Amino acid sequence: MIGITNEDNESQIKAFVKKMGNQMNYLVAIDAEGSLTNDFMGRYHITGIPHAFVLGRDDKVLWNGHPADPALEKEIQRALGQPKAKERYTDEEVATMSVKELKGALTLHNINFNDCVEKSDLQKRLLDHRRA
Repeated sequence: MIGITNEDNESQIKAFVKKMGNQMNYLVAIDAEGSLTNDFMGRYHITGIPHAFVLGRDDKVLWNGHPADPALEKEIQRALGQPKAKERYTDEEVATMSVKELKGALTLHNINFNDCVEKSDLQKRLLDHRRA
């Protein structure tokens, strides 16, 4: 994940990223000449920011839209070639899944987990979906 800005004040950009903390835990590049910004934003007639693009391994745009769109995570998973979520998980499978795997499975099932704080919350959410 890389953020790209065409703003030229590096110290201001660094301060903004620092202020955002964990909400921006990715690299931010400066497109000083605006060529990348113009290419992507212009090609898709985008005038508003923020805007996200998901690129495939061949650098083709697979998806674009607002970064808050729930479809973004699915498109990222698809671009990474992640396996589709299983319909049902056993208790044992859920117990051994990492936090990343739990979030991936919940995302693929369109299950909101923003209010989950602990790993056990994610596990419970996935198991509750299985029972539904």
